Amino acid sequence: MRFTLPGRLHGWRKFGGEIAIIVFGVLIALAAGQLAEDWNWSRKVSEARQRLAPELGEGLGQAVLYERVLPCTERRLDEIATIVADAQKNGRLPPLGDVGQTYWFTWTTGVWQSLVADQTATHFKHDEAQAYVGTYQFVATLDQATNDQLEVWTMLAGLSGPGRRFAPNEANFYFQTVTKARFLSRFMAGAGLRAKQLATAYRLPVDEEVFRSYADLPADQLCKPISREGAASYGQAPWKGSVEKIRNDPITRQSIGMRGASTTK
Repeated sequence: MRFTLPGRLHGWRKFGGEIAIIVFGVLIALAAGQLAEDWNWSRKVSEARQRLAPELGEGLGQAVLYERVLPCTERRLDEIATIVADAQKNGRLPPLGDVGQTYWFTWTTGVWQSLVADQTATHFKHDEAQAYVGTYQFVATLDQATNDQLEVWTMLAGLSGPGRRFAPNEANFYFQTVTKARFLSRFMAGAGLRAKQLATAYRLPVDEEVFRSYADLPADQLCKPISREGAASYGQAPWKGSVEKIRNDPITRQSIGMRGASTTK
């Protein structure tokens, strides 16, 4: 029996060559597409770093401020504890002015959250992504502690007034409040310092101007002794005059948050 090829051998070679050209072209197209996608993500990541820099500058500047004012906060709490101890002994609370408060801030994380939501964060280098995650975890911790801190200083504001009798059982309440305020101050200063150390170790881009605008805020709010010119009445609270200050310093597109909201008196 004779077997005959359906065409010349060189015809199959030509066909095979055409297939190879097609396959090669597809591979080139796929490679080009991958390169284009990689370039697009590289561009998005670079833009993301620029967007994160002001947000990190704000958060880290606020965090570092807590560490910087900690010595004054400790001294103020020592002073309050001494006043309470004396009042417990002699049964009378002296006239006291504003006992003060620590800084209170909002903690912005919107840019980072949006980058996580749209998958841009997954295209950072592994170590860099982990550094951002860790830094923002510290910021989230500070955000949670902020309201607790405001609450304890609001309780301590109850000592301000023109002077009154002091019941012995009041001392335990104020001692416990001082203890909580002291812990929160140390905790927030430590968490803030860790956040800054982490960002520095991995060289995360931080807007220096925004950072300094918070980190360099005046630290003398708690550094002066409590005035012994007592408040006119009891029932005092932080943020006296805050509405006027906010009205005179409105949020604009150029500003970031309410800087130094707790400095209002």
